[in-house]
Amino acid sequence: VIPPRVVFEHPYFEPALEDVKPAGGRYLHFYAAELVRSPQGKWWVMSDRSDAPGGSGFALENRLAISRTFPNEFRDSNVHRLAGYFLQMREFLNSLGTTNRSAPHVVMLTAGTGSASYFEDAYLSQYLNITLVESPDLTVRKNRVMLKTLGGLIPIDVIYRRQHCVGLDPLEQGTTGPGIAGILQVARAGNVAISNPPASGLVESPVFMSFLPRICQALLGTELKLPGVGSWWGGEESSLKLIRDRIDELELVSAYRIRTQYGSKLTTKNNTDGLSRDEKLALLDKDPHLWCGQERILRSSSSVWKEGALTPEYLSLRTFLVANTNKSGEAASDTTIGNSHDQYTVMPGGLSRLTDTPDEPIRRPFEGGGVKDCWVISDEPVETISLLESSRSGTDIPRDDYYLSSRTADNFCWLGRYLERCDTTARLVRAVLKRLTGESRPSEVRELPSLIRALAAEGGVDAGYAVPELRRQLPDLEKTITDCFIDSKEPNSLRSLVDQFYFVGTEVRERLSSDAWRIIQHAREGFLVERFTNSDLAEHMEITNEFLVDLAALSGFISESMTRTHGFRFLNIGRRIERALQIIRLVKNCFLFKKLVNDEVLAATLEVADSLMTYRSRYQSELDLEAVLMLMLTDEDNPRSLVFQLISLDQSVQSLPVLNKTKGMSTHQRFSMEALHSARMVQIPNLCKLDAEGRHVGIQELCTALEELLPQLSVSISNQYFIHSGPIHQMNPIR
Repeated sequence: VIPPRVVFEHPYFEPALEDVKPAGGRYLHFYAAELVRSPQGKWWVMSDRSDAPGGSGFALENRLAISRTFPNEFRDSNVHRLAGYFLQMREFLNSLGTTNRSAPHVVMLTAGTGSASYFEDAYLSQYLNITLVESPDLTVRKNRVMLKTLGGLIPIDVIYRRQHCVGLDPLEQGTTGPGIAGILQVARAGNVAISNPPASGLVESPVFMSFLPRICQALLGTELKLPGVGSWWGGEESSLKLIRDRIDELELVSAYRIRTQYGSKLTTKNNTDGLSRDEKLALLDKDPHLWCGQERILRSSSSVWKEGALTPEYLSLRTFLVANTNKSGEAASDTTIGNSHDQYTVMPGGLSRLTDTPDEPIRRPFEGGGVKDCWVISDEPVETISLLESSRSGTDIPRDDYYLSSRTADNFCWLGRYLERCDTTARLVRAVLKRLTGESRPSEVRELPSLIRALAAEGGVDAGYAVPELRRQLPDLEKTITDCFIDSKEPNSLRSLVDQFYFVGTEVRERLSSDAWRIIQHAREGFLVERFTNSDLAEHMEITNEFLVDLAALSGFISESMTRTHGFRFLNIGRRIERALQIIRLVKNCFLFKKLVNDEVLAATLEVADSLMTYRSRYQSELDLEAVLMLMLTDEDNPRSLVFQLISLDQSVQSLPVLNKTKGMSTHQRFSMEALHSARMVQIPNLCKLDAEGRHVGIQELCTALEELLPQLSVSISNQYFIHSGPIHQMNPIR
């Protein structure tokens, strides 16, 4: 039925995938269809999704939101629950495990934060209780796919593939970027089950839509029960003539769907939007086999509440199927095509998408517009199903602290570091803003140069602003401070730090609670560009105050609600290393030269270190440099002191898993203890001794030592626990 050139000329026909036996003997595990309805009520299938069909997680999220918003209406309507579909999904994935049938290790392979579906992947992995991984987390050893964890390499039994098949195995597919070299050979050997099987996305291309009626007749001897949108392939002479004759009323689409690792792609080569009639005919004349003509469907509308009124928007519906398991718990075979109706579970609902244009091309179904929850209702009360029910006995529940992937541990560490960078930079910026908006002129504020030096050390401003002679030659300080807020091109601006903080947060989204994630989102929303339109320094101070409250809330959540797993320990290590470095730089930039130290500088430094109130309540005296240094450096009861950071850091470092059974302490343990010992052995009077140039030589020596030691500790931890993978390239053959 299908001309051979349709398959062999497909840009993603890959011989390397041909002999990969599908897990469970089944060639399609997950499937989604894009449906549209005409105003007369007739339904069509607009497109198929068979590679890594997405949207089911969004449908689940919509359902939870709507059911909580309208609980009475939801219950009274007897709406079928979606949990049964996801329960079947989890059972089917478990059934694919052949190397470890009793307790298969299932992971969800996502394309990462560069993918539009990453948030759905993170949400769904939490709901299904499946480990979320990216390609760099996996490697092949001894013909098994292994997960890189803190406890070493852990074998993987089942991969729920959300990354598209393009570049899945760079070794055999000849691609660069995300991928697991050698995974196809492991799949051939039956040592890992991949769902959906590689190459299942081939049939997503519109060219196959034109052959489906003939395929149905050839295989089943009947017509399609639900028709696809009328499609004609330009590679057939009769179809080409029809397309040319009806070029004004048909949609000209690429015969082959373009894929990347991150999703579909429209390029100038396959996008005909806005082309004239003659330009479309020229494309057909040049390469007719690369194009299909499809009928335009006027979509039916649905009511939307917008701006205080009901308005119509136009509807498409994505529906989902998952393969069933047989009675023995194994994946059922789908070789009996004529009796396949009981071999798939259909989601009782779907993802409805709405747009305000009736004839928008459906080949881009999730660009813009809104969504609705789709209900399938019953005449009787429906059964309540929960994924929380489990047949596992309480004695064999594993604790998977060591299953934390190396990449996730690395991201937790950097989340802690960016949390502290944001906090310190925001406090310094707030201190500078407070003095720029005060009653005194900036030139009269004695502590301002020290604060600017401290902010310059963080990369926020030019250090020349701390020197009156140079300040006059530089741009206005108020404008520079504004740029420190909103200039995302400056790597150390507060806006850039917030963006990095948010990005690293997305990398561990599946391991954060909903409350923690809401705080991170709220902190980022405070720095939306719209808030800075026509804003002044006073409004910048208000935004900074709000941001610091969000960071304090997140710190409190980490302290009081986060379980003390290895994820917490690496987050704490990142925080303590960064805060210790920030304290050291603050002390060095404000107190190094005796002639620059005065009461105003001491008070401002305590303010930035969030210790001014503690000093006043404890000492109830005039500000004194030795007392300030004691509070900021050696006071073990002050959560903002240097020693407090190093004590907490050492506790987390000593609790990390021991990977190499060697005698004595590891390198990172020695570095941690050495840093703590250096701070505890400090004698405050010695810090204040002066050299010939009027510098506090003890402060300089302590800061220099720790500024060398703490980065060495960070590198040592990274080398021990964080396994980094660079871009994968196929080697050129030797000629």
